[in-house]
Amino acid sequence: MIYLDHNATTPIAPEVLEAIMPYLTTEWGNPSSSYKFGAKLKGVIETARAQVAELIGANGREIIFTSCATESNNAAVHAALKANPGKRHMVTAAVEHSSVLNYCRALECDRGLHGPHGFATKRREETQEVGRVTPCAPFEQLAQPSGAQRSDAPCRVTYLSVDRDGLLLLDQEGICASSGSACLADSDEPSHVVKAMKPESAASRQMIRFSLGLENTTVEVNAALSAIARAVKRLRS
Repeated sequence: MIYLDHNATTPIAPEVLEAIMPYLTTEWGNPSSSYKFGAKLKGVIETARAQVAELIGANGREIIFTSCATESNNAAVHAALKANPGKRHMVTAAVEHSSVLNYCRALECDRGLHGPHGFATKRREETQEVGRVTPCAPFEQLAQPSGAQRSDAPCRVTYLSVDRDGLLLLDQEGICASSGSACLADSDEPSHVVKAMKPESAASRQMIRFSLGLENTTVEVNAALSAIARAVKRLRS
């Protein structure tokens, strides 16, 4: 098997697994408990918080651990609103993750926030789905007064314009890839990201995403390229 869907999920790094294993097996108490078995873990969490803060040059009080990316995105948007109650505009891109777009739509309905085109929005430079960096200069003047922040999350992604049946052929070859975000895997609708990038194109239903991870090797990539070439040849024959 050659795994090329790291934008969807990745294996746990060995050093990470080693670090968290005690807290999955023997040290599993509730850190908010009053008894020592759980309470002692509060110090472990605070140490982790300090380590993350040091890594990104932040204050420990600014680090909030969440259960998933969706919760983090929602919390970031919500915090921006709480910190700037007088602001009525948020700016985003049509290629944002659905967890951001859907929350902004809900805010538009519930709180009457609006963007340049009547849509509650928040700015971001790249998207998890394709890893494309979008120029933000046109938004700079609008975004700065709103306290918008820049986000950098580079990833290696390539799309191949072939029918989605190619996924089945690649799976038969032992290649793990996807047609887009895992959040939309059960939907028959094409990716909103690709539709936004190419609204008049059939490409939104013809894209296959390949994303690399730290453990992928040159040998694997070359083997995958050969498998992709065979699949494309079969689909176009």
